[in-house]
Formats: sequence, structure tokens, C-alpha cells
Amino acid sequence: MLHEKILIIMQDQKKGKVYQNLFLNSGFKTALLTDDPFKGIRILRTQEIQLILLDDTFQGMSFKQFADVIDYENLGAIIILGTDSLPSLQDFPPSVYGILNTPVSREMLLNSARMAIRQYKINTRLKEELKDLRKKLSDKKVIDQAKFFLMDKYKIDESQAYDRLRKVSMDKRVSIRKLAESIISEK
Repeated sequence: MLHEKILIIMQDQKKGKVYQNLFLNSGFKTALLTDDPFKGIRILRTQEIQLILLDDTFQGMSFKQFADVIDYENLGAIIILGTDSLPSLQDFPPSVYGILNTPVSREMLLNSARMAIRQYKINTRLKEELKDLRKKLSDKKVIDQAKFFLMDKYKIDESQAYDRLRKVSMDKRVSIRKLAESIISEK
């Protein structure tokens, strides 16, 4: 069973109900349905939805505007159901994980949905890891500057400078980065 949630945004609510039932009967935890892209964005901001399914009757804003919002806020993966008249995938932001021409088979839709969700989860995890690594690199740069300042001022080696930073950090109960920033700003 999948625990993923899907949001279906379709003007044709009857067709949307068919897709909603398909996903619910295929093990998805939740399949919400709306015909309003603005309401869809509000839903995405308040619930943890992994996949957004749009059809080519999508109205209210352009596909690209919608996809840009979803991408910027990392609100989920998008699959667009449409005709050959849709722009190519390269014209959309990375939040669009696929464009399927209709009619689409049940298997093709479900496999594409599962793959998009899988890739979305991987991309989200990688974005978090990248953010964490950037923070660590930034911290290291600041701490290194403070260490070099202490090494120069007290004529000590790098490990002694780091030990001093660590000890003062623990004694004052501040992070090493905050301490390093204060040392650098006092230069």
C-alpha cells in the first residue's frame, strides 16, 4: 500500500472523480479533487501532498505559472495529462515530472505517478542534504577564519586554536559558529 497523497486539479469534475477513484482503489492514502488551481495551491500549502495531477483543461493561470509556484515552494511533483499541443517537458520547471498524452492507460498513469513520487522524494532529500552541506561549509569557513585569527594572535597551532574555540563555546553555551562570528567581528 502507498501512503502518498495526490491532488487532482481538473475542470471536468466527472473525469476527475474517475481519476480520484483510480488512485484510491490503487492504494493511495488520499486523492483530493478540485477544479481551482488557486484552491489547489492553498491545499498544497497546508497538507503534505506528493503528487499533483493536472489536465489540459486547467484554467485560472498558465501551467508554467502554476509549476513555478509548486517548484519554488517545493510542494510536490506534477504530472500533466494532455494532448500533443502542450509544450515540451523542457519548457517547464523541475516540479513537472511528466506529461502524459490522453487517453492514458491505467498502468501508465499509475506507474508514472509512482515514479514521479519516488523521484520527488529523492529530490527533496537531496535538496535537504545540499542545504545542510552548504550550512556546514559556511560554518567551517567562519570557524576557520576565527581559528586563523587566534593562531596569529596567540602564536598557537590550528588544533590549539580549535580547542580554545570549543572550550569557550561550551563555557559560554554558544555555538562555535556564533563565537567565531563574534571573534571575526572584533578584529
